[in-house]
Amino acid sequence: MERLISISNIHRKTIKYIVLLFLLLWPLSSPAIDFKIRGMWDFGLELGQGGDLITKYNGHHRPGMYGNSPGGDNFNAIQRLRTLLFFRISENLQGAIMLKIPERDPMPWGYAEKGGALGADGNQLQVSSAALDWQVPKSKLRFRMGIQYIAFPAFTGQNVQLANTAAGITANYHLNEHFSVTGMWIRPFNDNWTGREGDAFTANYLDNIDIFGLFLPITFDGIKLTPWAAGGMIGRNARAGAYQYTNMFWDKELSNVPYNQGRPINPNWRRDLHRLDSYGSLFMAGFTGEITRIEPFRFAWDFQYAGIKSGYERYDRGGFVAALLAEYKTGWGIPGIFGWYASGEDDDVSNGSERMFVMSPLNYSGRNDFSSLAFYGAQNQSVRQGVLANTYVGTFGIGARIKDFSLFDDLKQTLRFLYINGSNQKESLGRYSRFATPVPANGDYLLTHKEYAWELSLSSEYTIYENLKLYSELGYLGLKRQNYAARGRETQCDAWNFSLALTYAF
Repeated sequence: MERLISISNIHRKTIKYIVLLFLLLWPLSSPAIDFKIRGMWDFGLELGQGGDLITKYNGHHRPGMYGNSPGGDNFNAIQRLRTLLFFRISENLQGAIMLKIPERDPMPWGYAEKGGALGADGNQLQVSSAALDWQVPKSKLRFRMGIQYIAFPAFTGQNVQLANTAAGITANYHLNEHFSVTGMWIRPFNDNWTGREGDAFTANYLDNIDIFGLFLPITFDGIKLTPWAAGGMIGRNARAGAYQYTNMFWDKELSNVPYNQGRPINPNWRRDLHRLDSYGSLFMAGFTGEITRIEPFRFAWDFQYAGIKSGYERYDRGGFVAALLAEYKTGWGIPGIFGWYASGEDDDVSNGSERMFVMSPLNYSGRNDFSSLAFYGAQNQSVRQGVLANTYVGTFGIGARIKDFSLFDDLKQTLRFLYINGSNQKESLGRYSRFATPVPANGDYLLTHKEYAWELSLSSEYTIYENLKLYSELGYLGLKRQNYAARGRETQCDAWNFSLALTYAF
């Protein structure tokens, strides 16, 4: 299963709802309907520093500006739970519902807000996805409707653009053994704008984002290619709604938190919001693929572009990322090298952003095989991930790894070394200096050309039983930054983490 799960104790009322749900579903478990339950439960322990990087002060390490996550603790105990219910009548018709506990992030033990404190009375049950799959009779056309998991294609190891649940419709038509077509319409945001006090703006108006996409998977012996493109519309007020979990927009001062420590982030935000078109436009395109026919070699690449036009150049955004991977499969493991380049900000903050926007690679789904600490890691059992950025947008780098080597039976390990350099001009730290340090709502530490980081990590997977695995991850990240005013005095920063996670999959 793509993403990780946590479990928490539930309020008595929530337990009653779950019992009632299963009582309602039980009669459906007749011979006419195939009722299946799948899931994954995770229990994790982690020890480390640098939830958003730690810095040396007077020769001593201390948590960074925003501390370790959650709560600035060096030690965290967490759990997640996800349960997927299938209701299948035939191969042509089925429905699925996914339940999550807690509702979003992992539930830390002892944390009252998420139900982990003494008494365990949090209310954390959430429907993560709810969709219907059906096939047009006497046709190869299939539809999926509802809240569903959507991930844009990637072969090097990380989907930068989108890997999360979204509401919409996807359709797939299998032309033949080599070609198929997938189309989609999703509505990631709508009716999240509540207006502002003393404003004339109308709540829940001009705040929808609608995206249409077309994907063309092509498969031959040892070759897979997927060209794709997507476009859509962005309501003016969508920029001030629930987008804080993405980095789609360059206009963070138009967010729904217009003040920082009592001072307006942008005192002209009303004027600037009026300058935007009622509906802006977005465009995304990519070409990704892999070649495995030259055994034992494997080559993979990903290229993506994404841009937004708002009607006011200052708030436009557009950029690209490109990644390459080469691996060699042996009897003892898979050594490989990889590299990437992502466009960065130029020296003019008034002409918009040159970094590629990202819709949502988060929510423990946009994992990558490149990094376990700097970016969102391959295993995702840990809270302390993405300490440098959510994705490698705005950076370039190179790395090496040895994947799936084993010291004894039932154990698989991956060793990585990664060098990361910023691709942004230092002038981009000017007006937007608040992006120079990690911001939870944005998640990107903006690195300039003269700043770099390196990461060394070891990931392990040990099979206890067929459905029970023990994961561990050990990582260290060192950061060398420049002494810019926006950064403070310290130039040497680091972060480290050790985690253990027990995962039961059924």
